[in-house]
Amino acid sequence: PASFQSDYGRFEVQRTQVELSLGVETMRGSWRLSVEGGPAFELLRRRASHAQPGASARDSSNLVRVGPALILGARYQFSRRLALEMALAGAYFPQRVRYTLVPANESVLGAPWLVTGTARIGLEFSLLP
Repeated sequence: PASFQSDYGRFEVQRTQVELSLGVETMRGSWRLSVEGGPAFELLRRRASHAQPGASARDSSNLVRVGPALILGARYQFSRRLALEMALAGAYFPQRVRYTLVPANESVLGAPWLVTGTARIGLEFSLLP
């Protein structure tokens, strides 16, 4: 979780993201290259609010954002049963979220980015012939 600290207290935000995608794939020797797209869903969970004396904190909250995602992938096939997979993914969430101080002066304590990115690497083992 990301932790935000201010003169009025501290709180944490956890981000969980899921992508669903369809794409096209092409083969170049032992390499398979793919481009995929689809919706991405992000769950923002604000937790662990610790207000300073004289300030108050609202209860924890959950928020779901939805936006488009793009994934560029590559797979190197070592053998029929073993492959190395790599991917770069990005998502855009048009819904702006700002965690503010209320009611003092609407000071922004934190704001998750509208664009997220991930990199993945993994090994694929196949037991099927």
